[in-house]
Amino acid sequence: MTKGIGIRAWVILASFFILIIHGLPGLPQAQSQPLASAENNADFAPPSAYIRAFDANEMLTEYPLAPADTSSPRASLESFISLMSEANRLVLEAYEANRKLLDLGEESALTDSQIEQRIDLARVLFDRAQEIFDFSGLPTATREETALENIMLMKEILDRIPLPLPETIPGNPAGSYTYDAPDLPDRWTLPQTRITLQKDENSGYLFTPETVANIPNYYEQIKDFPSHQGATQDLFQFYTSSPGDLLPPPWYVWIENADPWLMEVYEGQTVWQWIALIGLAVLLTAAFLGLRHWHVRRPVPLHAARRKLFHLTLPVAALLALQLLQYLAVEEINITSHVVIGLNLVIEAVSWALLAIIVYLIIDFVAATILSQDRYRETLDASILRTGFRILGITAVLCLLGYGATRLGIPLFGVIAGLGVGGLAIALAAQPTLENLIGGIILYADRMVRVGEFCQFGEFVGTVESIGIRSTRVRALDRTLVTVANADLAKMRIVNYTRRDRTYLRRFFGLRYETTPDQLRTILMDIRAYITNHPDVMDDTVRVRFLGYNGTALEIEVAADILKSAYEDFLAVQEDIFFAIYDIIQKNGSGFALPSTTAYFAKDKGLAEERQKAAEHKAEDLRGAHELPYPSYAKTSCTDNSAPSAPETTEEAYKDGKTAAAR
Repeated sequence: MTKGIGIRAWVILASFFILIIHGLPGLPQAQSQPLASAENNADFAPPSAYIRAFDANEMLTEYPLAPADTSSPRASLESFISLMSEANRLVLEAYEANRKLLDLGEESALTDSQIEQRIDLARVLFDRAQEIFDFSGLPTATREETALENIMLMKEILDRIPLPLPETIPGNPAGSYTYDAPDLPDRWTLPQTRITLQKDENSGYLFTPETVANIPNYYEQIKDFPSHQGATQDLFQFYTSSPGDLLPPPWYVWIENADPWLMEVYEGQTVWQWIALIGLAVLLTAAFLGLRHWHVRRPVPLHAARRKLFHLTLPVAALLALQLLQYLAVEEINITSHVVIGLNLVIEAVSWALLAIIVYLIIDFVAATILSQDRYRETLDASILRTGFRILGITAVLCLLGYGATRLGIPLFGVIAGLGVGGLAIALAAQPTLENLIGGIILYADRMVRVGEFCQFGEFVGTVESIGIRSTRVRALDRTLVTVANADLAKMRIVNYTRRDRTYLRRFFGLRYETTPDQLRTILMDIRAYITNHPDVMDDTVRVRFLGYNGTALEIEVAADILKSAYEDFLAVQEDIFFAIYDIIQKNGSGFALPSTTAYFAKDKGLAEERQKAAEHKAEDLRGAHELPYPSYAKTSCTDNSAPSAPETTEEAYKDGKTAAAR
């Protein structure tokens, strides 16, 4: 039931559209207004009135670099019609003569060289005619293909519409080249049309970009109207339906002699062109997929440079396939109109993306080749080279994509301006990344550390393994891999042990207190002599001194500069010196002091009573003479009755002190 309703709905909807297209019965139909013609209107002239007869071969021989006359609207219009009419005649003559040569049993009035000469002259005339158009509004990627189509379409348009009398158009006739003529308008529009010529300061009067953009629409509206030139064949239809560049190849005769349905036009292309384009695309796609299947099954090379070349295969193959498709579709099959515009834009966009990938991989391959050589490993910092090539590759990719965008008609400067506005927000969001990038640049510029160097970074030490754009990797002594952001690393206190020209040795030794002064002098002399004569020691930096007495030993200092920068070599020399010091101390009858405490034991004999009594008597005498300094009283206080009297004996003073303390 639902299916039946759906079918009836589609039938009713189709009938409705048919009625709209053909007009409802009984309703007045809009009548097409025929265009005025030169035959029935004295104010209009046929295109032949604008043609200036000339011999193309003679003109190009005498004036090979003469441009089209665009000094006025009249000169531009007459130049265009004259150039296109002559080019049309040359192309059709060459085509008819070439067809007679290809058909067996027929003779041609033109030889092969004469046919080629006419085609070459026609190309030059087409180039001259393109100078009268402002194609700045067309994408660069499709400008070359669509420019020729546009001038052919404009010729057919002008052949089908009424043109004003040449005398009524501002300016002098073509060929005068009077660019300084007075009272000429800046713009002139063909009467009853929107076809406009606008003055350009450098190029004269040109068809405006708006006119160029609407040429296909104008042609679609009047392509079924008869030509005022009386031409039996539409130049544009001939060009778009035949393969090759202006002159069809020999195999086109087979298509012309085949079934007529192959020449039927759909979406601006004939049936045989659609078949050829689709078949070509399928064939190239199958070839690329076959190559990809074979490539995936191949083993990946272990060598870094060869591995980069291995990854280059598919992008290069894809780019070549696209370029081959574009060449065969445009040059041989001769795809035109909006189909070629869309095809070229897609191929151009993908090709520039593939080219950017290929360039990046080539730069990566060069970097891998350089870094794989031992001589560069020993003399150059691998991480700096790798990062530099990476930045170069990214820059090249951005430049290629930017140029490709301009080829596709994308306003690059507008995109850059838009990115500038949004770049502030991106910069704020990516501030840590940018800070690390700047920190990496600082590391490279100051050359603080390099790959393979042993350094101390703040509280940890290790060997630098890689320096990237954002971070640096350090292999610690316990073999753990420490990653430090470049911004943090640039702020750290870095001690680079690898870059020492020599290593400083300074150690302290303690000898036992039983060592006599002469033993100590001999030991110092022998140690000083040995270290000074050592081949790996800088003799003028040797210092061996007796520093003094500490709690447990006689302390001596040994200091010198070891002529070794590598830490392992330094340890070997230090070990040799330590063994020699040990032998010297043992040879001179001394030894190393150990941390110890010496306890002395003796019998307590008490205090001397005689001396005690003598001291007490002496103090008593001084007190009686008022000369005892402890405590010190003024003389007046001695006669004052209120002053306290001094204790008579030491025992009384002791008792008085205890009483005062208790109080």
